Amino acid sequence: MLHNSSITCDDVHHLLHLFYLSVGLPTTDRQQHSRHRQSGELLSELPQWIPCAKELKEAGIRFKMRKNATSFLDIKFARGVLEIPRLELDDFSESMFRNLIAFEQTYPDTARDVSTYAFFMNCLITSSEDMRILGLRGILVNHLKRSIAWRFFSDIVRQVHWSADNYLVGIMGAVNKYRDSRRHKWRAALVRNYFTNPWVIMSVLAALLLLALAVLQSFFTVYRHFKPPNPK
Repeated sequence: MLHNSSITCDDVHHLLHLFYLSVGLPTTDRQQHSRHRQSGELLSELPQWIPCAKELKEAGIRFKMRKNATSFLDIKFARGVLEIPRLELDDFSESMFRNLIAFEQTYPDTARDVSTYAFFMNCLITSSEDMRILGLRGILVNHLKRSIAWRFFSDIVRQVHWSADNYLVGIMGAVNKYRDSRRHKWRAALVRNYFTNPWVIMSVLAALLLLALAVLQSFFTVYRHFKPPNPK
């Protein structure tokens, strides 16, 4: 999880600060994320930034484990694919997140990226089904009890203030825009209703074949009516 190799001793004040700097987004990656700043604004209520994983999947958005990420914070979205780096949840995860978030909440002029990530994941995971969807994609590896795991992030972000300085605001806007598109909703519904069961697929293909044959028969019937064969 330690990725940032450009840390100098003069930048570090204590061990937690060092660990925080090592898991954060490098400057180059941070610049690539769309940021929204409202200086000094703190909010205590969690907004519904994006729907849960199940709803996004039903809207046609696909989940993929992001490889070669610079940090577990480094999330990408493009062409309907939400790429999230792999994260393992174990007995040490809660203390890690709580310490990193506590550092962000109390240390001045610190971007609240870990808090933003935790809120983002809390939106994605609202049930064990959401947890299962991300688990199947290799995004979350769970070593906790199932009844505890899907509530992990909701417990972490409880009573935590988040800042409008949000490094994921551009990604969340793009996800919501994709989800609200009628074309994407129609395509997702078509795939979900007709192309998830092989028997349904065969029935649809057979129906399309019969329809094509009927159209061809009608065409040749009309063609012979208006252009009868020339007598020899």
